[in-house]
Amino acid sequence: GVVTSHGTSCDINLQKPTAKTEQLLHLLKTPTMSSASKSLAKLVKDIMTDKESGKAITLSFWRLQNPVILSHLEEFAAAPEWTDKDDRHRVLDEVHRLFININAAMWEQEVKLWPRLKDAKTPDDASNDDVAVVFGGKYASSPLSVSETLVRHLSGSCSKVYTVSRSVVDNVPSSVIHIPTTKLDEDPRGTDDFLSVLEDALKERAGSSSSGGKMSVYFTLGQHKGINPFLRNVHAATNFANALKRVAPQLQSVGSLFKVVLTGTDATLPSTHPDAQVIIGEDKVTVPTYKISPYNFVYAMSKLCQFYIVADAIVDIFGDGRRATLSNELKHAIQKMRAHIVAAGEDGAYHEDDEDGVSMEELDEISKKWTDIRRELDAHLKVAEHISICYTPLHAKPWTDAAFVKCEDESDGSPRAYVLQQIVRRLKNAISNEQAARAHF
Repeated sequence: GVVTSHGTSCDINLQKPTAKTEQLLHLLKTPTMSSASKSLAKLVKDIMTDKESGKAITLSFWRLQNPVILSHLEEFAAAPEWTDKDDRHRVLDEVHRLFININAAMWEQEVKLWPRLKDAKTPDDASNDDVAVVFGGKYASSPLSVSETLVRHLSGSCSKVYTVSRSVVDNVPSSVIHIPTTKLDEDPRGTDDFLSVLEDALKERAGSSSSGGKMSVYFTLGQHKGINPFLRNVHAATNFANALKRVAPQLQSVGSLFKVVLTGTDATLPSTHPDAQVIIGEDKVTVPTYKISPYNFVYAMSKLCQFYIVADAIVDIFGDGRRATLSNELKHAIQKMRAHIVAAGEDGAYHEDDEDGVSMEELDEISKKWTDIRRELDAHLKVAEHISICYTPLHAKPWTDAAFVKCEDESDGSPRAYVLQQIVRRLKNAISNEQAARAHF
């Protein structure tokens, strides 16, 4: 659909580049510019040229009208170039700081265009009787990821928040209990770790003033890089679902006050899903949809498989005889997706000639059916939607690692320029971590 900003406080004018943009474009003529600065100026020029030539404008054009975003990118580009002698942790910290600054500027830009985002209800508006569990998150004073931003909101409102991740965390608020573990996505050992946390949270709710409050469990686990990421996604969801079923009587007693919230991704949208159109000022801006495609096919399938696995557990716990057909449909789809993911291994691409696996058309149909399944189970299950690309540590490390490989392979390569290219090219549909975190509520 078309979202319009008419009547909001948005004061962005897309009719011409801002003074900051003009200044950066002028620097293209400066011979002493660093390779990274030249690369940034060229990226910006290409986006501005699209506007002038009448091509479809994407969100990149709007984002780059923000002088704060441009300044952060420009400062990063102008800093001394990295070399192989630089400490990789220091380099990664620098990219993280850039992400923090860009995310903050993007959120300010988003709420100016769409004030309803800031007005939307968050846990900060809830009572202090709620118990929350975040699998795949931790508390951080300066959140870098969507899950850390989520925990920051929850820690300020819930009586108790259980966070579970690989990290060892100190200095958390009194309302937060952190449990470090590396087994959540291991088959089948992770079930016990999920179960232990769920049991502790249920005891906390039953034995305190929280006994009348809600219990929300956030499942934020999802890998797209590393060792067997797609199968690990399936293992994590399977372990979580098995743990839920083992505390079924307790969850049934919590009843309508219990809900599971899954971190979604637009990557699970059907491959035929149209691009979004946003009206900013007098311009129609295209937001290319992140969706099922040949290059992210198995990742998208692994996320849909997660949804279906957890939905099947919710049906088992809260369903009745009328949902037997739904349960059978879920199990059939899970079986097909799991078999494809196991066979694919670390190859995430779609192969049209694979006659034994799930076809593009079949995965599209699984995606479309999910809409109806989610609606039927919405009393106990929610998926955070409209999450496309976010600048988080999940991107910072692989981009930084790849930047140094590029520098080694190409004598004229600039690691900083490589990172900037990854950031700017994704501005066309990126959202802030804050907006993504609030999608969970």
